[in-house]
Amino acid sequence: MTHAAPASDAAPSARRVGLIAFAAWPAIVAVWMSWLAYRLHRSDVSGWVAYEGSWVAAAVAALAPLPLLVWAGRGRRLGPALLGLALGGIAALALALLGRQAIVDLRERDFQAKQARLEAFAATVRGGDPARIRAGLATLPEQPTPAQALCALSGGPSYRYVRWLWFDEQAYGPRQDGAELLTAAAAVVAGPATREAKQSALRVVLRALTEHETDAAHFARWAQLWRATLPTATAAAPLLFEDDADPEHCRIGDPAERVLQQWRGPGLQAWLDAGIGFGPGQSLAALRAVESKQQLARLLDAAPAIAAQLREDPVLGARALSAQADGLSKRLDQAPQPAALAETVEALRAAGADPAGNGGTWTPCDRFLDDERNSEADAIGTAERNAAAERIRAALCPSGKPAAPAAGRADSGRR
Repeated sequence: MTHAAPASDAAPSARRVGLIAFAAWPAIVAVWMSWLAYRLHRSDVSGWVAYEGSWVAAAVAALAPLPLLVWAGRGRRLGPALLGLALGGIAALALALLGRQAIVDLRERDFQAKQARLEAFAATVRGGDPARIRAGLATLPEQPTPAQALCALSGGPSYRYVRWLWFDEQAYGPRQDGAELLTAAAAVVAGPATREAKQSALRVVLRALTEHETDAAHFARWAQLWRATLPTATAAAPLLFEDDADPEHCRIGDPAERVLQQWRGPGLQAWLDAGIGFGPGQSLAALRAVESKQQLARLLDAAPAIAAQLREDPVLGARALSAQADGLSKRLDQAPQPAALAETVEALRAAGADPAGNGGTWTPCDRFLDDERNSEADAIGTAERNAAAERIRAALCPSGKPAAPAAGRADSGRR
């Protein structure tokens, strides 16, 4: 008598094996793409998530067919299994490409939405309403600090868009002018932010002002906002910034160097008008910005430490005189009152500046005489201009260095 084999021992049908094999790789890709879509839904999420996930998915996809092939081989259905895997591999590749594009599109839409919100906030700042500015700041994507938001509004980095794996782009915000940035800063200062957050935002704004604005009135307004963040007892404190907490691409460093180099005399005037002091290392920046005898007197009166250092530090005095001598010949040609330039140099000398104090071979005297020698030989000098040049030479060259370069220039074209 013949007995039928149990149903559990029956070989699987070729169709069943083929369908299972065909579905294996697309199922793995579908699970992988769903996980990636969940993890990479934001435009700025690191592409390394996709990179690492790709290796995991590849490992799973390589190992998954092994038990399937063993099962199909035991049932003598290896051919349908291999055919199913081949067709499933093609389908899985197509699914992976479509899923990747869908995720990239999703991330790009997220990125574009963030940039659009930032542009809308820039328009709110242009409107000038402090309450609306503070409200708009609070609703920006990813909740940036006031300093980060103002850094973006000054043309700094805004949102990062990681396309896929290691491909990414850094976006930048709209560069608003100084008046608009000051309006935004005023809204922040008048709001509930901490003192540290307010001062960080102001540092960012000051950096933008020193890079793009030529009117020192912007600094005067900025100084008023800065003073509003200080306790009354420290209203005359120097601007010594600690930038570690500020946005990396919008740190200002030493404000004296940037402010006084950008706006020179008017910047120094606004600095003194605001009652801001000077800290260690800022003396030379202040002296370089001096543009008149009266301004020097006011600086030394407001900053006794600089006055003492000018008398005691010969190198500082020599460098201050060198700064005055740099380009002085051309300024004498253009000055409506050349004698005022001579008075500034003489005032520095009277305050203790020594032209030979740096101990080098290239002194302020050499700088001025070389400047005179290399200026336009056909320039017509007035008697006032020549008299001022002689006073400057006498102040910068007390050792009796020959005046031949300056005199030769005067003889050749200043009669």
